[in-house]
Amino acid sequence: EDRSRPYIASSPTNGEESIQENWVAKNPYDVHYGDVHYYSYTADCWDWTHFPKTRFASEYGFQSWPSFSTLER
Repeated sequence: EDRSRPYIASSPTNGEESIQENWVAKNPYDVHYGDVHYYSYTADCWDWTHFPKTRFASEYGFQSWPSFSTLER
């Protein structure tokens, strides 16, 4: 463990709020603290209104088609 630098014990995290809640956030997607991971397998990825209103989205993803060779099988 490197005690000379601050670190995030978990991701996503609500930063200081997570520490105060003993690392189990009451609302891990709170838009006022930390970062958010957003994945949607049904939403239209071109419609920006589906994305969360957050301080920072460190991960996001959408379902995609498999490779063409897989579809040919």
